[in-house]
Amino acid sequence: MAAPIARREATTTADPGERAAPRWSDLPPELLLLAFAGVSDEEMTSVSLACRSWRSAAEADELWQPRCARRWRDKYGVAPDRLFRAARMRDDVVQSLSVRDMKQILSARHVDPSVFLEKAEYRAALARSESTVRIPRFVPLAGKWRASFVCSLLDSRSSALTRMELVESTWHFMFKENPLAFSSEVRFAADGRLSMEPWPMNNPGSLTWVLQHPTQGETSVRVHHFPAHVATRLPDW
Repeated sequence: MAAPIARREATTTADPGERAAPRWSDLPPELLLLAFAGVSDEEMTSVSLACRSWRSAAEADELWQPRCARRWRDKYGVAPDRLFRAARMRDDVVQSLSVRDMKQILSARHVDPSVFLEKAEYRAALARSESTVRIPRFVPLAGKWRASFVCSLLDSRSSALTRMELVESTWHFMFKENPLAFSSEVRFAADGRLSMEPWPMNNPGSLTWVLQHPTQGETSVRVHHFPAHVATRLPDW
């Protein structure tokens, strides 16, 4: 009977001078930013879940500010070089905001920033004014421009008009039957009063307005005793 053959495990020894194969996660941030610049907006979420270094690069302001500018360039009431007024950011991101950033956001929320002196006062005003904008339960994001992009996208999907949007915009009144015959500039004040210039008739004095939200999700505005005006979303809203 033949003696059993002893088996030996094959072993390899790495060459001390041989380098390990490079990993995608080892790429420097500047190269990741170049690579991610070609990734679509929809795919950026998946990219950010790959690893920590990719997530950090995927939240960079250098990536998201140009994306905001492209998406907002034909939209009404959104400045491509300013953070979105309803952006929800993580606390550490808010802490890193410059005074200029906070002034711009507060001004867009109709909060006078000139009354504040310290950064802590600006941050407190940002926290207080968050309830005046949409997306109150949205999870805060890292990256001020990524938060601006995502929150503006969610905001654009809403068909309801908010009180803030009504107050912050200038409206134009015209008669439906003959819109070219008369046009008047209308402003809805935060205290519930309405101003119109010029008046389409004899000045009736002080008029008040009320924002209504029917169960169907539409928004209507009732001025004084006149029939309510239903708000509809246009592509550039």
